[in-house]
Amino acid sequence: MKEVFGQLFPKMSNDVQVITSKSYRAKDEINRLKLDSEPRIALSVGMLDTGVDIPEVCNLVFVKPVFSHIRFWQMIGRGTRNFQACKHPEWLPERQKKDFKIFDFMIGGHSNVKYHKFNTSKEHTPHKDVITKIFESRVKLLERPLDESQKKLISSKIIRSVESLDPSSFFARPKSHIIDRIKEHPSELEKYLDDLRTEITPLLVMIPGENADVSSFIMQTEKLFPLILDRRHDQIDIIRAYVQERAVNILQKEASLRVIKDNKDKITKVLQPDFWDDLTFEDVELMIKNLAPLMRYYELIPGKIIQINQPDMVLGREHYEEEIKEDEELLTLLAKNPLVKNIKEGLGITSLELKALEKQLSSLRPEITVENVQKFRQKDFVAFLKELLGLPNEDDPKKQIEQKFDEFIIRSYYYNSRQLEFLSLLKKIFAERKYVEISDFGKPPLSDEHPLDYFQFSDLESIVNQCNSIKVA
Repeated sequence: MKEVFGQLFPKMSNDVQVITSKSYRAKDEINRLKLDSEPRIALSVGMLDTGVDIPEVCNLVFVKPVFSHIRFWQMIGRGTRNFQACKHPEWLPERQKKDFKIFDFMIGGHSNVKYHKFNTSKEHTPHKDVITKIFESRVKLLERPLDESQKKLISSKIIRSVESLDPSSFFARPKSHIIDRIKEHPSELEKYLDDLRTEITPLLVMIPGENADVSSFIMQTEKLFPLILDRRHDQIDIIRAYVQERAVNILQKEASLRVIKDNKDKITKVLQPDFWDDLTFEDVELMIKNLAPLMRYYELIPGKIIQINQPDMVLGREHYEEEIKEDEELLTLLAKNPLVKNIKEGLGITSLELKALEKQLSSLRPEITVENVQKFRQKDFVAFLKELLGLPNEDDPKKQIEQKFDEFIIRSYYYNSRQLEFLSLLKKIFAERKYVEISDFGKPPLSDEHPLDYFQFSDLESIVNQCNSIKVA
């Protein structure tokens, strides 16, 4: 897949990283995906589900069947995190995450989305990237009555985009005659509006994107061009507030960044009222040229409110009702299951029993897993079960597990300081995950501590067995 991607999009081949368990330093590559904006695309087999949390994921692609409900929903969890969970909004398109997409390749007629009964949305207009939106706006401007200098400015921007296309690429080669014809007539682009829209615009996805804040600033600021033609001063003032807020934001880094200090005069210019009087196309282009590259230093200030004096408008009202139906299969399971009965009667449940119950519940409701409940509902799984059963939840299950872990494992034997340090980590993980297996010692974070350096394998097996005997009520 990486090789084919490189053939189709050679300029973006470095954006793709293969991450599998056989990859050299696979864990480091996953951490880099979490902490860095590169790579933008990860090709993985079984590495990006359990224990990996990257809220900035916007697109999820399935290229093979996934029959496990738990694994499917764990992978869905990589993309369903909302904007508030994102630690790096600067990685996101226009610093927003309003939705995410799932691309599900039907191999042999198998659809993961349908197999796991995932509700698909109605088909809608595909989302366009910022570069495409900017190009379309420029082409649309050529339909307007522009003077010679305005036409020359907009045409030159369109030509630069066309020239940035890679003529040797798989997608551009069939359009080479159109591209060449447009390049040969840069002053007569209004004759090629249809070609620009239908033939050139789809090719823009091949152009590597700039910094998201830079691209967003260019798109928003170029909205001034049609507003100047229409003399829409009220709308110009809205974009003026947008530009000035960003100018003030980056000026705050003058002391720490030489590039901001060197361009202070250019930045402060847009803060002067007279700059916005009788605004021209040349003024807008100068503003883009001077300020857009500096927008990579823009940082969103949490809680900052930008006030725009526009009246609120009620566009419509709708009344919606939905009959809430009980899940009969789930109710039957909760009523007759012997493990549930032990919880109701206060007899407690071991980790292995809890794992078995989790499997039964997730077969009916795939979202009911220990990881999903504790991550998305922010609630301990045992406490969640008690709430589901209408039982009081007076004791913290995690504290119960930690206390019994101390009693049955740590206090039962003599350990050295290094062993105690490892057991302390194991206790926290066990209390959180609710069960532990011998294979977990070969996975991060437990494997990072090299347990076999100070425990015999038989000791680790004994510890797992003791963990599995702990009951939480």
